[in-house]
Parts: sequence; structure tokens; C-alpha cells
Amino acid sequence: MVISNETNFIVKKGDLTKEEEQKLSEHIFGHFFTIAQVAISRNDEKSAKEVVYIFEKIGLIANAQKFLETTCKIAGFIGRIGLAAAEQKFETVTSEAAVSLGKIRLTAVKRKGLTETMCIADFLRDVGVASAKQKLENPIVLDLIILNMLE
Repeated sequence: MVISNETNFIVKKGDLTKEEEQKLSEHIFGHFFTIAQVAISRNDEKSAKEVVYIFEKIGLIANAQKFLETTCKIAGFIGRIGLAAAEQKFETVTSEAAVSLGKIRLTAVKRKGLTETMCIADFLRDVGVASAKQKLENPIVLDLIILNMLE
């Protein structure tokens, strides 16, 4: 949690250069994603959900700071966790990923971040399709997909 809090602080501060933003995205976020992959492979839904939550917090902050690249990378990581969770039929993690993507997308819509809105929508759609293919029954994912299409 200390690493996640420090990462949030760095992103919230908002004075990253493009190069620093890219390094942060690739290095630290890649490690968080690896933790989620390992958690899913070990059937550890709780840890996978925690990584989704960490990514959501960072994604919301990055979006507020107008870090386009970071916002889209975070959405990609959340989307990939959602896909992996759907494959394992982890409904809770899949739903958490969809909800997190929905929250980040909503903030992008509110601040008129068209590029971020579109990249997040793509990942949200992918999670929804994977969820449907696995016949997961959680209605949150379906509701988010429908809301996504209406906007």
C-alpha cells in the first residue's frame, strides 16, 4: 500500500515530464499488473481486486491531471485484469474492473477528454464481451456496457 500511496502522490502532484510519465507508466504500473496476473493465476481474487482498486485510484488522479497516456495505460491494465478475471470466471474481479473503468471514463467525459473516453470505452467493451462469452451473470458489467453505448 505504501508504493500505491507514493505513486498516487507523484501523479497527483502533476509536475511530471512526458518522459517521467512514460517511465512511471511502464515501470511501476507494470509491476502492479504482474501482481494481478500472479494473483489471478493463484485464484487469489482478493489481491486481484486490490490491484484493480489501486489502478482505479491512480487512473482517476491521472485523468484529473490530464495525463492522457497514463490514463489510457491504466485503463488498459484494468481491462486486461478484467479479461483475465472473466476467463477464470471471477465475477467479482471482472465487475470491479468494469466499475473502475466506468468511473475513470465518467471523469474523462466530464472534463471532455475525448481520447481517454474512447480508449476506456474500448477496454470496457472488451471486458463486457469476455464476461458475456463466459456467461458471467453479474448485471453490473452489462449495465455499464449499456450505459457506455448510450453516451
